[in-house]
Amino acid sequence: TVTLGNLVPASQLAAAAATLYTAGAGETAVIHAVTATNTTVGAQTITLHIVPSGGSVADSNMVLKTRSVPANSTISISDIINQSISPGATLRGFASAATSITLMVSGMVRAQ
Repeated sequence: TVTLGNLVPASQLAAAAATLYTAGAGETAVIHAVTATNTTVGAQTITLHIVPSGGSVADSNMVLKTRSVPANSTISISDIINQSISPGATLRGFASAATSITLMVSGMVRAQ
């Protein structure tokens, strides 16, 4: 079974790494689109990780490092398009300032 939709509905990021999406048991997700909107008057950054099941945030699983999002603007992030999130793995992320970046991720979830 394949389901298309939002993996991460529009959510404001914290200033510390937080889990944004977890692939269920027997499921693999593939990222198709990512947008980040900066709702502040200054540039902010976003960092994303795909963390294996049972793992933790580390340089070895970083998929986007401190991408700048200009003030009061939205960017599309193509760097992580087609990245897969294995069963039990998580997409985690944070912004340079809490509640400054709204993130939305859409994709496909395939039940195995």
